[in-house]
Amino acid sequence: MADLLFLGLSFLAISGAIAMIVYKNPMYCALGVLISMLSVAGIFALLSATFLFMVQIIVYAGAIMTLILFILMFLNIREEDLPKEPNKFKLIALGAVIMVPLNVLIIKAVSKLPSKD
Repeated sequence: MADLLFLGLSFLAISGAIAMIVYKNPMYCALGVLISMLSVAGIFALLSATFLFMVQIIVYAGAIMTLILFILMFLNIREEDLPKEPNKFKLIALGAVIMVPLNVLIIKAVSKLPSKD
Protein backbone atom coordinates (compact mmCIF):
# COMPACT_ATOMS: atom_id res chain seq x y z
CA MET A 1 0.00 0.00 0.00
CA ALA A 2 2.83 2.40 0.86
CA ASP A 3 4.48 1.67 -2.50
CA LEU A 4 1.29 2.54 -4.35
CA LEU A 5 0.91 5.74 -2.36
CA PHE A 6 4.54 6.65 -3.07
CA LEU A 7 4.01 6.12 -6.80
CA GLY A 8 0.90 8.30 -6.73
CA LEU A 9 2.62 11.11 -4.84
CA SER A 10 5.71 10.97 -7.04
CA PHE A 11 3.49 11.09 -10.14
CA LEU A 12 1.75 14.17 -8.74
CA ALA A 13 5.09 15.82 -7.90
CA ILE A 14 6.41 15.25 -11.42
CA SER A 15 3.10 16.35 -12.97
CA GLY A 16 3.16 19.57 -10.96
CA ALA A 17 6.73 20.26 -12.05
CA ILE A 18 5.82 19.66 -15.69
CA ALA A 19 2.78 21.93 -15.34
CA MET A 20 4.99 24.63 -13.86
CA ILE A 21 7.25 24.51 -16.91
CA VAL A 22 4.65 24.08 -19.64
CA TYR A 23 1.83 26.49 -18.74
CA LYS A 24 2.08 30.11 -19.79
CA ASN A 25 -0.35 31.56 -17.24
CA PRO A 26 1.58 32.42 -14.03
CA MET A 27 -1.34 31.37 -11.80
CA TYR A 28 -1.36 27.89 -13.33
CA CYS A 29 2.41 27.71 -12.85
CA ALA A 30 1.99 28.62 -9.18
CA LEU A 31 -0.65 25.91 -8.86
CA GLY A 32 1.82 23.42 -10.35
CA VAL A 33 4.42 24.47 -7.76
CA LEU A 34 1.85 24.03 -4.99
CA ILE A 35 0.94 20.53 -6.21
CA SER A 36 4.62 19.58 -6.30
CA MET A 37 5.26 20.94 -2.80
CA LEU A 38 2.29 19.15 -1.29
CA SER A 39 3.29 15.91 -3.01
CA VAL A 40 6.83 16.17 -1.66
CA ALA A 41 5.34 16.78 1.79
CA GLY A 42 3.33 13.58 1.38
CA ILE A 43 6.49 11.69 0.44
CA PHE A 44 8.18 13.03 3.59
CA ALA A 45 5.19 11.79 5.59
CA LEU A 46 5.59 8.33 4.04
CA LEU A 47 9.23 8.34 5.09
CA SER A 48 8.20 9.18 8.69
CA ALA A 49 10.13 12.44 8.45
CA THR A 50 7.64 14.42 10.52
CA PHE A 51 9.73 17.58 10.86
CA LEU A 52 10.40 17.83 7.12
CA PHE A 53 6.73 17.12 6.42
CA MET A 54 5.62 19.95 8.68
CA VAL A 55 8.25 22.38 7.36
CA GLN A 56 7.24 21.58 3.79
CA ILE A 57 3.58 22.23 4.56
CA ILE A 58 3.93 25.29 6.80
CA VAL A 59 6.90 27.12 5.28
CA TYR A 60 6.88 26.19 1.62
CA ALA A 61 3.30 25.30 0.73
CA GLY A 62 1.90 27.86 3.18
CA ALA A 63 4.06 30.93 3.50
CA ILE A 64 6.11 30.91 0.30
CA MET A 65 3.16 30.05 -1.94
CA THR A 66 1.04 32.74 -0.25
CA LEU A 67 3.79 35.25 -1.00
CA ILE A 68 4.11 34.11 -4.61
CA LEU A 69 0.35 34.24 -5.18
CA PHE A 70 0.14 37.67 -3.55
CA ILE A 71 2.88 39.00 -5.83
CA LEU A 72 1.26 37.48 -8.93
CA MET A 73 -2.10 39.02 -8.03
CA PHE A 74 -0.52 42.35 -7.14
CA LEU A 75 1.36 42.57 -10.47
CA ASN A 76 -1.77 41.60 -12.44
CA ILE A 77 0.20 40.06 -15.30
CA ARG A 78 -1.84 39.56 -18.44
CA GLU A 79 -1.03 36.94 -21.04
CA GLU A 80 -0.34 39.54 -23.72
CA ASP A 81 2.32 41.13 -21.44
CA LEU A 82 4.33 37.89 -21.29
CA PRO A 83 7.25 37.39 -23.67
CA LYS A 84 6.92 35.08 -26.66
CA GLU A 85 8.77 31.78 -26.31
CA PRO A 86 8.93 30.14 -29.73
CA ASN A 87 11.53 27.48 -28.79
CA LYS A 88 10.12 26.65 -25.35
CA PHE A 89 9.31 22.99 -25.96
CA LYS A 90 12.55 22.37 -27.85
CA LEU A 91 14.52 23.72 -24.88
CA ILE A 92 12.47 21.61 -22.46
CA ALA A 93 13.21 18.51 -24.54
CA LEU A 94 16.91 19.42 -24.70
CA GLY A 95 17.02 19.84 -20.92
CA ALA A 96 15.33 16.46 -20.46
CA VAL A 97 17.85 14.78 -22.76
CA ILE A 98 20.76 16.41 -20.94
CA MET A 99 19.41 15.16 -17.58
CA VAL A 100 19.18 11.50 -18.70
CA PRO A 101 22.87 10.63 -18.00
CA LEU A 102 22.68 12.22 -14.55
CA ASN A 103 19.52 10.27 -13.75
CA VAL A 104 21.15 7.01 -14.92
CA LEU A 105 24.15 7.74 -12.69
CA ILE A 106 21.91 8.37 -9.67
CA ILE A 107 19.88 5.21 -10.30
CA LYS A 108 23.07 3.13 -10.56
CA ALA A 109 24.42 4.62 -7.32
CA VAL A 110 21.18 4.01 -5.43
CA SER A 111 20.90 0.43 -6.71
CA LYS A 112 24.38 -0.34 -5.30
CA LEU A 113 23.45 0.79 -1.78
CA PRO A 114 23.24 -2.02 0.76
CA SER A 115 19.71 -3.18 1.49
CA LYS A 116 18.08 -2.61 4.86
CA ASP A 117 17.16 -6.29 5.35
